[in-house]
Amino acid sequence: YSFTPRVKAELVQQFSFNIVTGKTASSQQICQQVNEACDTHLSDRSIRLHMNKLGLPEIKESLLKMVEEFKKNSPD
Repeated sequence: YSFTPRVKAELVQQFSFNIVTGKTASSQQICQQVNEACDTHLSDRSIRLHMNKLGLPEIKESLLKMVEEFKKNSPD
């Protein structure tokens, strides 16, 4: 399977959602979510490769910090 723009978008979306909600961002978990959402059969190894190509592991901590900071400074 090729990583279409739809699959890449779903990968980024699931990664971000998992980080923000405190769920695991493991390639196994995201693989399951992407496969269900896109009706694909991608391997977790392929997901991990593309996560790394997109630099997602590099923003894992900073993304969570940004969301927490936003929540602190956001009016109710």
